[in-house]
Amino acid sequence: MFKYLLVLALPISINAQISSDGLIFHAPFSSSYSDASGNNIMISNLGATFTQDRDGANNNAALFDGNSSYLMINQNSSLITTTNFTISSWVWMNGDGGGNNSQNAIFEQRDDDATSSSKSAILFITRYANNQSYFGVRSSTGGSTVIAQADNAPSNNQWHHYCATKCDNAINLYIDGQLVATAPYNQTGNFTTSIDHVSIGAHHNSGGSTYGAFNGRLDEFRIYNKCLTSDEVRDIYTDNFVSVKELSQYENFDVYPNPSIGTYNIKLPVNSKAQFFEVYDVVGNLISHSKLNTSTNEHKLTIDSADGIYFIKVLNSSRDQIGFVKVLKN
Repeated sequence: MFKYLLVLALPISINAQISSDGLIFHAPFSSSYSDASGNNIMISNLGATFTQDRDGANNNAALFDGNSSYLMINQNSSLITTTNFTISSWVWMNGDGGGNNSQNAIFEQRDDDATSSSKSAILFITRYANNQSYFGVRSSTGGSTVIAQADNAPSNNQWHHYCATKCDNAINLYIDGQLVATAPYNQTGNFTTSIDHVSIGAHHNSGGSTYGAFNGRLDEFRIYNKCLTSDEVRDIYTDNFVSVKELSQYENFDVYPNPSIGTYNIKLPVNSKAQFFEVYDVVGNLISHSKLNTSTNEHKLTIDSADGIYFIKVLNSSRDQIGFVKVLKN
């Protein structure tokens, strides 16, 4: 008895794995600067433009110039007010960030005078000039900023997923679905500030100048009022594999057995347009690729790597993705 895995052509089914529980802000940047969470959070565009997203679709990501462009959120009133929260975004860096400290800043929520230890600050930076990624948090009654920092930020000119979580007594930094830095957090107090900077793409200081300005593209920016689990963070990252230009091209196919010790039978539909298989691991590394024998719709695929979760992509002759499934090897 095999397990039938259906790859649907409906966007709502493909993206259902991404959690919406606790979602308070979502900017997909699909030809508009608007909040898709249902909370109608105001986004004021100060110089950003639209550009291509991860699939090469035009006007589906936001482009920042590393100088003066950014988005003001919620009219500079505190957006994050809960004890726990999550910030998530797809990121493409064109190069070093701008501002006084050359920071590629994704997000800030901080008081104008954030030099004071009694003022709240939340800061998420994909890369400093020293090539480190940074997530810093301080509550309204805290002391020094608590920092989760990772060395060796990913390269320029590639899409990567960044996620920061505040979870009870810890803050965590994820890159491409993997936990790369964590720090204990024991401060009390809230994150509401008196004179706010709530921005995407910039980090401002009290003198009216800029510490950091993002240089590149951002897409699918989300904020949750809860700490996402590591599995939920990984789900957002792996959704990259099912983001396609034309979802109507998706085909249904069978994969069995699943789980497997490493060999899978794949039955494609009659008149399938499939030409290639690609296999990826859970952090997005390409494990194998193969050209199909198009004279048959039944194929075998072997995964020789270690036990774990893998993703099989089916591609047509133009190497557009037309199918996707998650499999388990054990």
